[in-house]
Amino acid sequence: MNAAYSPAPQHIAWARRVLEQAAHSEGAAVRVDGEMIDRPRLDHARDLLEFAAAVDG
Repeated sequence: MNAAYSPAPQHIAWARRVLEQAAHSEGAAVRVDGEMIDRPRLDHARDLLEFAAAVDG
């Protein structure tokens, strides 16, 4: 049942790539998969991974 609420694997992978790149950016915007990632998108990636962990947890 939890799988129905969990984000899609490709979204989780995207969020992980975002956080990995952001960890090396010293607070600057980063580019992931050709997309500029600013603070709101970074927050979205963090939220998505936290939600996925809670659903699967």
